[in-house]
Amino acid sequence: MSLRQHASQSSVTMSLNSAALACGSFHPKRSQNTMILPGSAVKVTNPDDTYYQFQGLVQRVSDGKAAVLFEGGNWDHSVTFLLTEIESVDAKAGRKK
Repeated sequence: MSLRQHASQSSVTMSLNSAALACGSFHPKRSQNTMILPGSAVKVTNPDDTYYQFQGLVQRVSDGKAAVLFEGGNWDHSVTFLLTEIESVDAKAGRKK
């Protein structure tokens, strides 16, 4: 990649991030490349939500929302969240091999 192409790509990325920041959809901790798809493990990142820091599995995604299934002992519960309120996590992190 030439220096000119790199500079052009950087300015496009910066302008997209600036636009996202202006409309309130930019989340500085979240990777912009992370896709949330059905079957993904996610964590609730909205501190005002009852399910804050809970982890669950995405069941379906549509219209900027995701249905997340929480399983805990003797209960299962499905809750709908905006995609901006959840982040993808590594479901295998912390498990022994």
